[in-house]
Amino acid sequence: MDQRNAGRSGRRMWTAAADRICMRLAVIIAVLIALIVAAQTALHMDGIRPFLSKTERLEGVPHGDR
Repeated sequence: MDQRNAGRSGRRMWTAAADRICMRLAVIIAVLIALIVAAQTALHMDGIRPFLSKTERLEGVPHGDR
């Protein structure tokens, strides 16, 4: 019986660790999605876009003047 209980407690430990890792990954993914949405929204604003995008700053500048 001791081996059976040891196997269950070991399985419980790994299951709990996997649950914690999955929860952390879910939080990280949610934060990354929020950052992507914020960055895309910022790129649509005319006042912020030149600071975030080098292409926007160089638009209309001749090739030799970079």
